[in-house]
Amino acid sequence: MEQKIEREISELLKRWSNTEKVAEILSDRLEKSELPIAHELAIMSFLLQSGYLKLLFNPLRKRLQNDRPTSWLALIEIMSRNDVKPNREALNSIFEGALKHQMLENLILSHGWDNYDTRFQKLRDELRKRLQDEILQKKNTLKEKLGFLANHRMIEEEERILESLLNMFPEDQEIQAYQIGFKERWARNILSTSNQNYLNPTSEARMAIKWTENETALLDSWLTTAKKISDARPEMAYMFTIFLSSRKPGNKLSKFLAWHLLPKIEIGSDWISLFIVDFSLIASPKLIKQR
Repeated sequence: MEQKIEREISELLKRWSNTEKVAEILSDRLEKSELPIAHELAIMSFLLQSGYLKLLFNPLRKRLQNDRPTSWLALIEIMSRNDVKPNREALNSIFEGALKHQMLENLILSHGWDNYDTRFQKLRDELRKRLQDEILQKKNTLKEKLGFLANHRMIEEEERILESLLNMFPEDQEIQAYQIGFKERWARNILSTSNQNYLNPTSEARMAIKWTENETALLDSWLTTAKKISDARPEMAYMFTIFLSSRKPGNKLSKFLAWHLLPKIEIGSDWISLFIVDFSLIASPKLIKQR
């Protein structure tokens, strides 16, 4: 159903809380207004699905008499539900009329006369095949774009295309596998940028740090213990880093320890994305803002 008229029908239902009243209002529109064909089809579909078949008779008759596009779906369903059996001449006229007004796709939505003419099912199969081919072509086009963006390291654009593919084909294993690889590349990119811009040991901020004897002793003690634990349990490096980085923004002891524990974090772990976000919020706020 066309989105604009769908919203209007939804608002009418909320306002009146009475489908019969809404059906009368919509039927009156069909009788008195020159509506876009998409709106007419949407209203006729609502009346058909709601069971108000009588309200469709006059609008359908007038459109057929005036040789105007109409809902062939509604026409066939009404006649089918009233046990009207078509002859070959009637069927040919209906297909010719639908073809003339480019309404074949609307016509084959109806299943009421499938037993009287095999063209209904054949056209559905052709339409299904065409739509499948179009979807496959779009899928392949988006995949090619992914490859191009990945080769040129356009991470943000690649992420948007990947999200579109995942929404369109959520069960595609190839796309799911690509997503895993993308997350790893995304994490490496964030780490690399973070290291270059904010955690570079040669940066002015690091060069300006002058450690006292007590601080040096504390650092050595912390690092020795933390590294022993992290060697045995690499995932603990993540916990140490987050704990130390969040003690106090700008704390030089915490940042130094977090920097030395950073190599322990293994790219590809389930919690790598969480680490990137948490750690960068403390160490690289400008980078997160750019994301």
